[in-house]
Amino acid sequence: MAPEVRRQKFYELAKSQEAGLSEVLQPGQLQRLRQIELQLQGPRAFHDSHGADALKLTADQKRQIRDIREEMIATQPPGPPGKGGGGFGKTFELYEKRMKLEVERILAVLTADQRAAWQELVGAPFEGRVRPGFGMIGSRPPFGGGGPGNLPGNPKGEPRSKPRKLPD
Repeated sequence: MAPEVRRQKFYELAKSQEAGLSEVLQPGQLQRLRQIELQLQGPRAFHDSHGADALKLTADQKRQIRDIREEMIATQPPGPPGKGGGGFGKTFELYEKRMKLEVERILAVLTADQRAAWQELVGAPFEGRVRPGFGMIGSRPPFGGGGPGNLPGNPKGEPRSKPRKLPD
């Protein structure tokens, strides 16, 4: 599939999912979901156009945030032995600590008004358990998944007898 067609399909899927969420969740629930999403994005939220636009980041602040990101990448420890190096470090906890440090450093670049706006965007800290999972960094399907075989009724994640065909 051509990249432009794939991008368009992804956009349409995201749009339909957003509409579906709006039908199922009450406005306060939808707002909280977005707050948690920003919290899980961590420093990536400052690179996203929505986050940058909402905070009204200046060109200089965007440059400083990029510099922080590049420094964090340059000082990232190698992955676990035997896993090909790179990665997020030896444990998810280390990744979380580095992500929090990066956010703290980015917040120091913001003005007091921008920090207040950020706090409003992310809301109260999410108290639930967050683990790396299937499909997204820092998340796991609500049914405790983590891989394609770990679905409700399959708590041990045993492989399926037949692969499931995904819709086009």
